[in-house]
Amino acid sequence: MARIDYTDDYRDPRKGIRNILYLDKQTASSSSEPSFDVITNDLQVYIPFLEKSTLVFNLTFSNAYVQKEGETDLEVLIQESPTLELAINTMNFNKHGTSLFLGGPDRLRSYPQQRFQGAHTLYFATEFRWNFSASDGDKIDLFFMQDLIDEMQVALFFEQGSVSETKSEL
Repeated sequence: MARIDYTDDYRDPRKGIRNILYLDKQTASSSSEPSFDVITNDLQVYIPFLEKSTLVFNLTFSNAYVQKEGETDLEVLIQESPTLELAINTMNFNKHGTSLFLGGPDRLRSYPQQRFQGAHTLYFATEFRWNFSASDGDKIDLFFMQDLIDEMQVALFFEQGSVSETKSEL
């Protein structure tokens, strides 16, 4: 993993750039499984907006590079799988590998964990983070949160992502 982190959580956590490059090696445990490398590049940019708020941009690319294919004969995989769909998914995994998934708490948050997987992933998100701090003398005086919290953040976000077995279809 290589990480470039030009953010400052102490002086102003609302500004900075973070770029993380991951290399994940997947080694086959049997002759029917693939061996592949996954390279993921995750870029996040934080920009102060208004008095206390932040704009966040996130761009992620992830690609699997197969060193050795696993079992790709669909007839063999159908015999080992309960459904045709699962056999096809296993064939794609054995042929192309799998990159970073979409879905879950970090990417495409409205979908369950690992909802979308493929050999190649592209993800883009933008967020508006509105920060409220009672330490500045302001008070949160909402019906259900009166005197309960000193700090609050509300985030509005837009996310878009795609997964594919080939880069050209991404």
